[in-house]
Amino acid sequence: RIVKNDRNYGFAEGCNIGIRDALSRGADYVLLLNNDTTVAPDFLSIMVDAAEKDEKIGLLAPVIYYYNEPEVVWEAGGSVNWWLGGIRMNTQLKAVCDRDAIVDTGLLSGAAMLITRGLLEKISLLNSSFFFGFEDYDFCIRAHKAGYRVVLVPGARIWHKVGRARGKLSEHPETRAKVLSAQGLFEIKLRCKLFRKHAVMPPYPIPIVMYFLVYWPMTGARLLLRGDFAVLWRRIKGIVRDLYNLRASAS
Repeated sequence: RIVKNDRNYGFAEGCNIGIRDALSRGADYVLLLNNDTTVAPDFLSIMVDAAEKDEKIGLLAPVIYYYNEPEVVWEAGGSVNWWLGGIRMNTQLKAVCDRDAIVDTGLLSGAAMLITRGLLEKISLLNSSFFFGFEDYDFCIRAHKAGYRVVLVPGARIWHKVGRARGKLSEHPETRAKVLSAQGLFEIKLRCKLFRKHAVMPPYPIPIVMYFLVYWPMTGARLLLRGDFAVLWRRIKGIVRDLYNLRASAS
């Protein structure tokens, strides 16, 4: 079943349109899955089996591997550092990767996320004001606050062609402009929105100030010491790109 929208509503609201349609037809679960992924044949049944074990489980995700490096983990859950304003997605899989493993985590990626009907009825849909980015983290935090478990299911596996969707933005100038406007320099607008909404201790804006003064420089230094020059270079290029786009939009 295909739902054709009249325009690009962004990732969050685009998902919401599909979620509403699924719920209207009696779905017990909704799966968000990026179109630049391939999946193991049993990944969905493994996650549904895990969800059936505990009614307090509201969000589940598989382990996401790189498509071009199928044994290398891209994301396996994550966490928020509320003091330093950092968001860290795990790239090391320490859990036992068997069919029955369920690992509680702070955050999941919207690239692949199974949502229970109960959670959607409790906390509603994705926050469309994020447009493209951070809406999945916001949803996970809201699920935690509502008393639901957010879990990683290591036995479920998918492979992601990382960055393929963002790479196509240059072909769609209007959408690209909206994404850049929503993100702003260093994605500060979305990060501020997330921490302003959810930070309690320490109170906002302390985490954002600490992010730019401490967390971001520490991350760059750690990449440098580890010799991850390719990752560091991509981040530097991202900063230069954002500065250029900010200057272009102001002129």
